[in-house]
Amino acid sequence: MPQETILDAVTGQRDQLRRRLDAQNRWAVRPAAIGLSALGIAMLIFWYATDDRSVVSGLLLLAGFTVLAIAIVLYFLSPSKFLRDDVADALAISGVTDVHRILSSLMIEGRGIYVPASGAGATKVFVPASGMPGEIPATGNVFVSGASKGVLLDPPGYGLFSCARQISPPFTDEGLGHEIADLMESGLELVRKVTVRREGDRITVSMTDLVNAGLCATIRKESPKLCTQIGCPICSFAACMVADGTRRRVRIESVVVRGKTVDATFELL
Repeated sequence: MPQETILDAVTGQRDQLRRRLDAQNRWAVRPAAIGLSALGIAMLIFWYATDDRSVVSGLLLLAGFTVLAIAIVLYFLSPSKFLRDDVADALAISGVTDVHRILSSLMIEGRGIYVPASGAGATKVFVPASGMPGEIPATGNVFVSGASKGVLLDPPGYGLFSCARQISPPFTDEGLGHEIADLMESGLELVRKVTVRREGDRITVSMTDLVNAGLCATIRKESPKLCTQIGCPICSFAACMVADGTRRRVRIESVVVRGKTVDATFELL
């Protein structure tokens, strides 16, 4: 089967799943919408029966239309709870920087290697104690001893990655660029624009206008080595997608900031 046909089929399945999730969210508020619509219709009926061209009658007509309009909006739109970006950054910053402090206290300076779920059951990041490890453990305790010493962690972006897997089909090597851009721009709305470039064993994800730009700036200021060691939540999320899509182990090679754009380059091992 041609790759274009496979990609179209996967995209169709993703869109269908997204519509089902939206429908479930709408059903949560539809009882209230139906109740408001009944109230609005009752007010309009009462206005029609008692209309005497007075100011009070006109206000009753306006109120009936207003309640009915609100009911229609609630029925077709899914209201969501939003969290300010600075508050979200404050919730995450301490956990990410604590990981860096723990690694530093253990004198672990190596760059983390992302292990795909196909080889570990769940996507993990292994931070070697020194140099390039031999056989990387796929599962086990946090602190790994033996031939490959280091720390085995859940990536900082694993929460985002788990959320993405609920609304998206499995990542593929052939459509990885399109899948990353679609998820980060439209699916999770993390960035305004994403561009994915692949050159041999290197994949660069360029992200413009990150929603958590403040978090990234704070991490770069307080723990600059963390950007390429295990990454901030957004870069780590991108690394998880690259590892899962290519089915290969991945390392963050560099993170370069150009104004409002962050270029994260990943090396396939």
